Amino acid sequence: MRRGLAIVLSLIFLASLCHAETRWCSITGHGPSDALTYPAIARLARVSGVVLSRIIYSPSGKVLDVEQISGPPMLSSWTADQLKKWSVKTDATGDENCQELVITEFKMNDSRELPPTLIPHPEPPNILRLSVETELIPFETNTYDPAPLKGWQALRHDLGYKLKRLFGG
Repeated sequence: MRRGLAIVLSLIFLASLCHAETRWCSITGHGPSDALTYPAIARLARVSGVVLSRIIYSPSGKVLDVEQISGPPMLSSWTADQLKKWSVKTDATGDENCQELVITEFKMNDSRELPPTLIPHPEPPNILRLSVETELIPFETNTYDPAPLKGWQALRHDLGYKLKRLFGG
């Protein structure tokens, strides 16, 4: 009886050791409606950076899970939420789930700056590199006077301002 129990326990232990990890496969594309956008709140807050994620998907292309590895929290949670809705294309065969590293760069372009020169680098397999760019939202500083000058006060203020400019006072 004890020997039978020991054999069963050792088989369970060996089965847990033999459990295959998710294999590394390559993503060859994604669905036509799959998009990655810049979060509006991050755009307003001018948050940019690189997000690292690990995507787990089935050989049929259904995304099963996205694990956030690093990056600004505002961008990494947004990326994970969007990637979970994707359907990827892969060259994987079989029934075992696949995984891939995803590097997503969120950049803001100032229209006053020259566009950066990008040097393409070939990516090794099992790494999907994405880039999301947006224009900066210009901040305008409007001064608001809760009690604007009216009538003679406005004329006197305007005249005084012009006289000071004219005579350097």
